[in-house]
Amino acid sequence: MNSTPTRRRVLLAISGALAGAAILLVTVVLPAEYGFDPLGTGAKLGLTGLAASTPGIVQDADLPPRTVQLSLELDPFESVEVKFHLDGDFPLLFAWRADGELIAELHGEPDTGSAGRAQAFQSVRSSARQGSLRVPFAGWHGWYWENRSGATVRLDLEVYGFTGRVREYRGGRIFEWSPADGQHPASD
Repeated sequence: MNSTPTRRRVLLAISGALAGAAILLVTVVLPAEYGFDPLGTGAKLGLTGLAASTPGIVQDADLPPRTVQLSLELDPFESVEVKFHLDGDFPLLFAWRADGELIAELHGEPDTGSAGRAQAFQSVRSSARQGSLRVPFAGWHGWYWENRSGATVRLDLEVYGFTGRVREYRGGRIFEWSPADGQHPASD
């Protein structure tokens, strides 16, 4: 028995592989990767939406990234709120740590719509949190911290991202500044 493939068998195998690849290209790859669905099979398989949902790899920002570091002291039963203006396209990296437990709420208010309409993202009792925040809408986003203990608590916050303005709400006053200015106005 001769196990060497004949020229005809090799050509048939190559032709079959090319035909199979062409069928996969037209029915699966083109609809999923490029949104081109000439036979309608991509729509039937639910693949046509994949091409539109692929995010861009590179996204340019209008502002340079900034690091903002704040150290705040909260007296017993005192609260503070710190918000950053974000346009919704870029994540904000954050880390905060306190030397005592705080009630903390991460939330945001959209630029458009009713004033004072906030959406809460996370509410915790903790002495530390870290991570990233990708906001669902442009507006002011940040944390409200409340010290419910009988002792003063020191809070250190560090954020990194594309923000142009920062607001601190404390003691009935609002302090607003740009990270580009470098100086926290409440420390003047």
